[in-house]
Amino acid sequence: MASQCFVRPTFDNPFLNIEELPGLRVAATAYKELEPVKIKGLILHQPYFSGKNRTKSEEKLKDDQLLPLHAIDKMFDLSLPKGTLDHDHEYSNPFLNGGSKHVDDMVARGWAVLVTGVSEDPLVDNAHNFANFMEEKGIKTFKLFGDGYHAIEGFEPSKAAALIGATKDFICATKN
Repeated sequence: MASQCFVRPTFDNPFLNIEELPGLRVAATAYKELEPVKIKGLILHQPYFSGKNRTKSEEKLKDDQLLPLHAIDKMFDLSLPKGTLDHDHEYSNPFLNGGSKHVDDMVARGWAVLVTGVSEDPLVDNAHNFANFMEEKGIKTFKLFGDGYHAIEGFEPSKAAALIGATKDFICATKN
């Protein structure tokens, strides 16, 4: 009997984008080698994506107390491969060049995606865009977007409970 798993990278900083994205690539393409583990989907909680072109939420919240734009930029500057000229790199901008070719692998494997975000997070527009992008590519996409700020679930128990509930619902809805 195959074990059903869900990949939940911790996208709280771009260093983890670089660590996790190759892992997702392997999971999407080397699925036979992973048996009996069967990956059913991804849980992307407040994904840390950005690019050269600023979104409205990045502009509006550029001076955010928890996650200001200059900190987002500095984190990408420190984490992207040496010689990267801007933030339009596959590790930081999942929409670059029409998106990863591994999205087709995700569709073929029947993966689903849960994407979460909050209204006062500078990265929320990219989270919305990513969820829509996944839907357009044919991936069953679940969304949890609400009010709050980046990392609110670490400070407000009711938001943590909502995230846990949405994650549980996602996992239960994608089992089989």
